[in-house]
Amino acid sequence: MSAPDIKSEWKRSDITALVVLCAIAGVVFYKPFVYMVGEWITYFHSSYSPGPFVPLVSGYIIWLKRDTIKTIPKSSSVWGVFVAIFALIMHLLAQRGDLQRVSITAFIILTIGIVLYMAGKKMAMELLFPLCFLIFMVPMEFLDGMIGVKLRLIASTMAGFALELLGFNIIRIGTQIEMVGIFKFDVAAPCSGLKSLVSLTALTFAFSYLTQKKNWKRIVMIAFAFPIAIFANVFRIIILGLIATAFGGEAALGFFHGFSGFFLFTFALLAMTGIGRVLSWIGKKPQL
Repeated sequence: MSAPDIKSEWKRSDITALVVLCAIAGVVFYKPFVYMVGEWITYFHSSYSPGPFVPLVSGYIIWLKRDTIKTIPKSSSVWGVFVAIFALIMHLLAQRGDLQRVSITAFIILTIGIVLYMAGKKMAMELLFPLCFLIFMVPMEFLDGMIGVKLRLIASTMAGFALELLGFNIIRIGTQIEMVGIFKFDVAAPCSGLKSLVSLTALTFAFSYLTQKKNWKRIVMIAFAFPIAIFANVFRIIILGLIATAFGGEAALGFFHGFSGFFLFTFALLAMTGIGRVLSWIGKKPQL
């Protein structure tokens, strides 16, 4: 007996209603969408959000689920109406306070409500992760004021300590590190590691969801995102100091400083991949 095809259960009126709802949502949330895209463009190199890549990842995850989605019979849940109403009220209040990030979050909640109402609980649960993942498309520059300075202090302290262990005479004042007689630099906001932390967290959520089947393994991978981002940034600062020692401060703050962001993220990605591989081995039955 073959599984039911969800396409056959969707009437033309259902598709029309869905198109109309999408059009209305586009009009209602036009202002926060313009704000979001504007932030992506303006702060493309320094934005603390994976931005435009997030909807692509969500779409890819949904595409991977296409066969499973076809087996879920169409239904409806009145709870979707309540979720949608809550999201619209949230958006209205956010607009009164010009809180565009809150409005974008309300749009994500509204999307979940629409899916819940038009396709039922099973479909909503199946699509819950890729829809919730859209939260990472929200511009997150506000995090710099909340934890950016703390991350800079942690990175400069750990990097200064590591350089001292390597035999350098280090003077650290706040976020400034001076390698006496060699090099002096400040761990500024772009070097706090916050951008890599946000991006790596988003990547880890997607990577863990796609590669791990058990929730506890996914949680472990996500928990590792923070320390990996911190240590990767500390390693980056140490390398900058060693480059300055070998080739001078201009070389360290020139080409390598610009290239080191890519190096940092590659280091973090490889570390996360290694953790994922170890977790995949756990629980496997040994082959005789």
